[in-house]
Amino acid sequence: DFESFSFAAGGSIGWTLPNHPQWRFEGGWDHIMKSDFNASPLFEGELQLYDATGLPTYTLNTPSGAIDSTVQTDIISAMAFYDFFDGIQKPIRTVIPYIGFGIGYADTTTVLNLTDLYGDLSGDENIKDFGTPDENSVYNVYDFYQSKYSNSNVAGLLAAGFSYGLTETMFVDFGARMTYIPRVKWVLSSEDGSRHRDWISAKDLIYINMMLGLRFEF
Repeated sequence: DFESFSFAAGGSIGWTLPNHPQWRFEGGWDHIMKSDFNASPLFEGELQLYDATGLPTYTLNTPSGAIDSTVQTDIISAMAFYDFFDGIQKPIRTVIPYIGFGIGYADTTTVLNLTDLYGDLSGDENIKDFGTPDENSVYNVYDFYQSKYSNSNVAGLLAAGFSYGLTETMFVDFGARMTYIPRVKWVLSSEDGSRHRDWISAKDLIYINMMLGLRFEF
């Protein structure tokens, strides 16, 4: 499970239907700034031990690994909004509620620093290409390379809020926007970045942004 708070900023450009001014369409960009995801231990579970004949002896509850990581996301979206007002001219000095929906492209960058605090990962032959042995460790614990990975996803968006007309062309806008991203991965990378191995992932990621902005209509 991944939960965190961060700041966001964005901008958009759009078009209001001339004969149906309640409808407006926007192409936008939102930047979700870096947030941290840290865990120590990363995993904790039961390890079955066996004797020399292959028979199980006892089960050991053991922790495994620790991570220090970040995640940030850029979202490019196409959205439709409906403003709730009567007539063909948006009223000024009036609160105008709106709703919106759309689809987008989400590019999420994850940075992973993996630490083998408990010494259990360094014996895995499958991940030795993603680090080097610590020269100061008598147990040959590996120092893993910092790994950076770009995730591409199709995102779904919903929005709701209200605007307040200062003039006929300038509106203060306050709204909430929910973005759904199917999956984001953190990976291990080789030193030159040519090889990757999936390590952990966050599924069904949901961003909820509270945004205060200024909108101009010409």
